[in-house]
Formats: sequence, structure tokens, C-alpha cells
Amino acid sequence: MLQTLNIKLSNATVADYRAWGSAISAGLAAAGFVKSADTGQIAWATVALPTALGVPNNYEIWKFNDTLSATKPVFIKIEYSIFVTGGSPAIGITVGTGSDGLGNLTGKVGARLFVAVMNNTAGLVPVSLSTGGGRLMLYLPGELTTFGNSAYILVERTKDSNGNDSGLGVFYGFGGVDTAQVSKHNFQYVSFDTATIPQLNAYVPCIMPTGTTFQLFNNVGVGPVFPLSDSIGNPITSMLVYLDADIASGTQVVVPMYGVNVTYLATGVRLKSVVTPYNAGAAILVRVD
Repeated sequence: MLQTLNIKLSNATVADYRAWGSAISAGLAAAGFVKSADTGQIAWATVALPTALGVPNNYEIWKFNDTLSATKPVFIKIEYSIFVTGGSPAIGITVGTGSDGLGNLTGKVGARLFVAVMNNTAGLVPVSLSTGGGRLMLYLPGELTTFGNSAYILVERTKDSNGNDSGLGVFYGFGGVDTAQVSKHNFQYVSFDTATIPQLNAYVPCIMPTGTTFQLFNNVGVGPVFPLSDSIGNPITSMLVYLDADIASGTQVVVPMYGVNVTYLATGVRLKSVVTPYNAGAAILVRVD
């Protein structure tokens, strides 16, 4: 399911803040996510503009509402915040397997991750919210020209060899700008079956060539993205990697994944950063169906 949310991504005023945050919240509800009963969740009609990153802790907790939810629940804590520099929007995400009713995730809990979105005070931008079963991809266009003008947040259950949700764990993370204004990607794997949470990955676990193009006989290659725990998992479907010389930013392409055609958007969001010395032309395709 794809929703296009036309949002002004700005914290210039409290009205702007309430507008972009409540639009994302409404989109999650429309996609079938279930809000938890935790106390202290954000009230959009009265919430004040945050004064610093994560202060106050304006949050919501949403749950997957899929066939595995009864036995393998996924709780997603989203924090609607403000970037420490310039007042731009920032979004925090944490994933766990339960909550205590007071706003704290419980069970297996991954790292708390924040991604910044550059202020877009000029007007509305088309934010894409792609969901289905045990997956979520939120793509946020911005104004940072050195990093594909955008950011993304994804959460997806692991897959079996046929592309079905396996229930082994959940993979989540972001790409864009962190709270130190560094272009980067962070990913976390949370397992339902092991007690240890693997270390945070400061890179995109994928396969890509080292050249400037990935073309052969008029075909354009793309790279799968793999969840990493104690082994390499089957590819997720929310994102792929491509070389930007092969596909122009803003172009939609159809790629078969596990025998099903999936639509992706070439974002121009680069993999290369100070902590991930990838091929300089490697960028992200986000799912938009």
C-alpha cells in the first residue's frame, strides 16, 4: 500500500510541527498499524514544539498488524522531534517486542536511532509511506543537496527463501543525516530467537560492483540488501541499491523480488559517507507500492 503525504517538512512554527507529525501518524493508522495503549503518547492538538532532540519525548508506539503479530509482535516507537541545528525536523525510531504501558519498549529492544530531515519551508513535498504486512518504508524528500535531498526510515520482518515473512526477526534503520549532520546509514537487527541484539551496523549490508555502471546487455543491475545477525539473512524488499549513473534520480523502476514485481523510486540518497566508503555512485532505491 502506498500513501503520498503532501507535507511541509518544517519546524518553523508549532503549527508546522503538528502538521507534519500528525500527517505521518494518520498515515500509519490508515495503513492498518495499531497504536499501543501506552500512556503519555503525543496529543497533536496541544503538543508544544520540542526544544531539543528528544526533549520532550514526544512519541507514539505503533504495532504491526499482520499474521505474525500474535506470536512475534513488533512494537515501533516513533519520536517526533527537532534537529539540534537549525530547528529542522528529526524522527527517532526504536523497535522492540513489547511495551510496559508507560512508553518504554520491552523484551528484545534495539538501538534508538534519529535521522534529521532538512527544513523545507518553501512548501509541500511528497512524502511516501509504503506499507504491507510486516514492512514499513517512509521516504522523506528534503533540501540537503549533498545527500540526495532526502532521508528514509524502514522497518521490515525477515524473509524466508520464498519472500514470506519468516518471524525470525525484524530489521530496521535509516539513511540520511544523523544528529551530528553526518551523512550516514544505521541499521539494527532484532531477533525473536536469540537473547543478544547484534551490534549496530553503520552501513548498508548489500552487494554492489565497484565500477561506475551495473549494466549488461541492456539490463540494469541492482543490489539486494541483507539483514545481518549472526548470519546473512534473505534480502528485504523495502529497499535496493543501484548506481546513479544507471538510473536518474526520481525515476520509478520495477524489479522482480521473490517472483513478484515491486516498484521502487531512485532517490539519489548515497551510500558513501565518512563511515561507509562505498562506491561513490551507489545510492538507494526505496519501495513505493
